[in-house]
Amino acid sequence: MTTALYVALALLLHNPKIFGYVGRLIIGTDICIAFWALTIFIDAIFGIFSQKLDIRFAATRNLMDMGRKLVKYFVLAICALVVMDSFGVNINAIIASMGIGGAALAFASKDTIANFFGSVSLIADKPFVVGDWIISDGAEGIVETVGLRSTRVRGFDKSVITIPNSKLADAVIQNHSKRTMRKSAFTIGLTYSTTPQKMKQLLEDIRELLKNNPDVDNGVIRVNFTGFGDSSLNVSIVFYTYVLNTSQYLNVMDNIYLEIMEAVDKLGLSFAFPSQSVYLENVSELKNC
Repeated sequence: MTTALYVALALLLHNPKIFGYVGRLIIGTDICIAFWALTIFIDAIFGIFSQKLDIRFAATRNLMDMGRKLVKYFVLAICALVVMDSFGVNINAIIASMGIGGAALAFASKDTIANFFGSVSLIADKPFVVGDWIISDGAEGIVETVGLRSTRVRGFDKSVITIPNSKLADAVIQNHSKRTMRKSAFTIGLTYSTTPQKMKQLLEDIRELLKNNPDVDNGVIRVNFTGFGDSSLNVSIVFYTYVLNTSQYLNVMDNIYLEIMEAVDKLGLSFAFPSQSVYLENVSELKNC
């Protein structure tokens, strides 16, 4: 259509100067139409990628949207330069000034750029997703959002912890939601009146009740008499449970604690508590010494 218009104007206009301006205008219009079609193609490509990528990361959606906008802005800038060049504008000076301005902008926004690449690293590695329970850089809680600049974690005290992605990408991240089992380790203390025979029997009883618990992994169960405390005989208990949910885990531990108490009571033993023994000697015997 624009080509036909160009030919028609060539036949109608006899002024070469006016014809030159109109010709450049038509060429600029053709260039704009071509770049507009390219932006539609870019939107379609990013739409396909967005559908195929995992969108549990809010940063993934934000990154795709930002990438689409950056590519379209770049295409728009190229289009503007090509159109200006078709009108005879010297674009070399413009490109040079854009390079200097871009360097200054990059230096001023270096932290933002670092956080952006940190978010790209988190998206690529996926050490966690929204909803995971993590511990990192002194922060602990549930991941709520992963943005392009920072990650927000909801602490168990309901506070919101914001961590820059540049720091999070380099930090050690402990993801509790990725565990296959949950470790339990605690120590009980028995009174010094406990006999060796009853101590052995109690250790066997605790091992047996843990092995019979369907929520406990039988691969690692350690129940050992670990030493003589200041006021107790210490028994260390270590095992792993299959239950990961905190509420369910606490219910499982309730039952295990009660079973251990029943085992101690069944043998006639007692739990120890901090205490001191005071020995008094006969005063008259001390005087005779």
